[in-house]
Amino acid sequence: MDWNAIYPGPEEPTAEQLSAYVSHPLWEPLNRWICEAYSLSPIYSYSNCSMGRGWNVKYRSGGKALCTLYPASGGQQRIVEILLTCPEDTQALRQKSDDLQSTADALVLPLRPHQLSPSARQAELFSLVREHVRARPDGGSTAWDALLGDGADSEGLALTFQLLSGKMEVGSVLVEGTLNGEPHFWNQLTADGGAHYVDLTRDASGTTYSAADLLSLGYVWEGAEENAENLN
Repeated sequence: MDWNAIYPGPEEPTAEQLSAYVSHPLWEPLNRWICEAYSLSPIYSYSNCSMGRGWNVKYRSGGKALCTLYPASGGQQRIVEILLTCPEDTQALRQKSDDLQSTADALVLPLRPHQLSPSARQAELFSLVREHVRARPDGGSTAWDALLGDGADSEGLALTFQLLSGKMEVGSVLVEGTLNGEPHFWNQLTADGGAHYVDLTRDASGTTYSAADLLSLGYVWEGAEENAENLN
């Protein structure tokens, strides 16, 4: 069965569901290697592109795309050779990854999110963001920059929201687009059918926006107008 038919959105599939669908021995090792070697977290993104419609897995670093993995099952497979480079050595990147995960766990575990209601989990998530996430327009583009560094730009903030929302069991996906013509990143909450968005560069207090709100503010992203129409 076609991947897009199984998971049409907006609720993103889990890593386990992705792996089960692909059913290839190298899928999990490849994702694990990229995460560990480059201190990254996967970004689950829904694409309306006719070449690969549906959920895919993106990896980005320093504001640039490293690679995108498109789930497929059976049939002919295309193998693309890519060269991944990074200014820091592997050991330093792994240490950053470990420190980031440890910091996020230390913030979330005492809250016991599995014992909270969905609304309480979301409220606690925004409380964590207000207290611990640092924003800086010219900052870095990773979650490490936002939680442990000197501050992060929109990409780093959106990645941090993804990291913390996952640990707080609040469904969200990262959105990549533009704001007033410039590259920009933000998040879409999925629990309500994808009706609300969060942009930590604009407001970290818990304010959410509809697709129509963002369009009126100058945001542009793939499927934006369709989303706004469907949710009206």
